[in-house]
Amino acid sequence: MISTRSPRSIGLALLVSVGAFGASSCGGVVQVNEYGDALKKNFVTACTTSVSIENNVTKRTELAPVSACNCAYRLIKDVYKLSVDDLKAYEEKVADAKQGAIPDPPDALNKALADVQKAFGGGDVQGPTQSACAQEQSPAPESSTTAAPK
Repeated sequence: MISTRSPRSIGLALLVSVGAFGASSCGGVVQVNEYGDALKKNFVTACTTSVSIENNVTKRTELAPVSACNCAYRLIKDVYKLSVDDLKAYEEKVADAKQGAIPDPPDALNKALADVQKAFGGGDVQGPTQSACAQEQSPAPESSTTAAPK
């Protein structure tokens, strides 16, 4: 087993954190329209960390291990070939959903998430999933809190 997180918590983190299409730059937000370094970085960041501000304190909560998020990215891109348009459409559904509601993901995303849950929950994985996830061995991250700028 690679992670101590439950397979369900990893899957939920991946489903609710698809927000990977806006990348910050000096000129504002750059829209990401294809798979590549920017989309991968945004996907993994959104998948691994939730940031909130409570009482002028920035709270970072780790959602899923980086290793699981890297694996999920490779599966949706290379194995299940989820189109960027379908991923963007799902991101919009998540953004428009009522708080706490998780819209039904596309089939390719469901398959990738099931594979990630097996791989990081101690299940037996073979073939492309084993290849996509084999190199991921990072430990589960921890939560941290810092003061928010005033």
